[in-house]
Amino acid sequence: MRKGKNSAVVIARLLGTEGFTDHLANEIERYWKTKSGLTNRQLKQLQQLDEKLSEVMKGLSVADRLVVGRFIGLHKKMSFETGLKIGLQAFAQRANKEIEGE
Repeated sequence: MRKGKNSAVVIARLLGTEGFTDHLANEIERYWKTKSGLTNRQLKQLQQLDEKLSEVMKGLSVADRLVVGRFIGLHKKMSFETGLKIGLQAFAQRANKEIEGE
């Protein structure tokens, strides 16, 4: 529990200072990769996928790369927000407190 709580605090501080931006998404991803407990094999798989995607993207036009970039960015943002809501709800249930809806 302590590890998750520390991660939530770090992410909450980042959000409090910056709001959700592309830079923040990259910072959270970097933090996640170092603190998530992924095995070396999983990290290597992520790196290989990044490299393969980079190769695929090189063959696309600028307009196509922009579309793919927007698609990935939107999905990252939605996934992050969903994960954050689930995490906050879990913390609230442990503390027996309600979190206000949007």
